[in-house]
Amino acid sequence: ILSRDRQGFYTDKVRRKQLLEIELLVDHYLKLIRAGPGGYQDLLASAYPDPDELQDFYADLEAREKAVIQATLATMRKGSKKDRRAWFTALARLNSQVREEDLDSLLGD
Repeated sequence: ILSRDRQGFYTDKVRRKQLLEIELLVDHYLKLIRAGPGGYQDLLASAYPDPDELQDFYADLEAREKAVIQATLATMRKGSKKDRRAWFTALARLNSQVREEDLDSLLGD
């Protein structure tokens, strides 16, 4: 894949950062699977009995996502850098909002 990508969308640097993110997500999904039956909020509550653990997971995930975004911004050539940064900022903001809703729901706020 990397050798065929002539436009710089998927570089080795981006791939390495994504692998770190994927590793974290696999661990998270395994926790959810092992949590047993239930809806998403039930699974989160069971997998992360201490809400601080879920907050730590989200903080780690956000840091890894930012690393992927930074690597992508440095290598992607499509559109202006300003446009790319705005798109990734909007994506990060949306992800953060969803995570805050998860935490609020889990904490019963």
